[in-house]
Amino acid sequence: MKMESCPLCLFAPCKHIGQGFGRNYYHCPQCELVHVPRSEHVSKEREQQEYDLHENNESSQSYCRYLGIVANEIDSIELEKRKVLDFGSCKEFVLTKILRQRGYDCTPYDPLYDLPLPTPRATYDIVVLCEVIEHLRKLRQELDLVKSLLRAGGILYLRTQFYGQVKEVKSWWYANDVTHINFFNEA
Repeated sequence: MKMESCPLCLFAPCKHIGQGFGRNYYHCPQCELVHVPRSEHVSKEREQQEYDLHENNESSQSYCRYLGIVANEIDSIELEKRKVLDFGSCKEFVLTKILRQRGYDCTPYDPLYDLPLPTPRATYDIVVLCEVIEHLRKLRQELDLVKSLLRAGGILYLRTQFYGQVKEVKSWWYANDVTHINFFNEA
């Protein structure tokens, strides 16, 4: 087994914690990230095929209800300005549409679906990664991008599932999604 570095904090070596769902999992003892090695990531085409199976659209009542909860949480953030970036918005960018209806200046961004960042790059009061961070292939690089997109004093809104114990990740239902490659806990 080759030495694996942490894609978040760059610590090496990360500890191999086992296999599950046909992939290997590594744990970083420094930042607690559990990740799938880059060599085992699915292709971008396969990733898009998996996303296309999800009913992440306006006709899905359960999806819209879920995003309504997210929008309510964003509403509770006290900021003067309301410029938002929906980072990893999916092709139909439903959260963007909900936030626009609530008066936000919201921009969708999803490179997988050719939804680019505005040029020149703007900064945002809030950057939302709703069920996105677990998918990021170049985690540190993409979080640096997120940081550059936040204005000083801006808010990063992250939503993902946290794992309980490291030894359980390889059998956790959330790790069964082949597009999920980064797993976090509260640390």
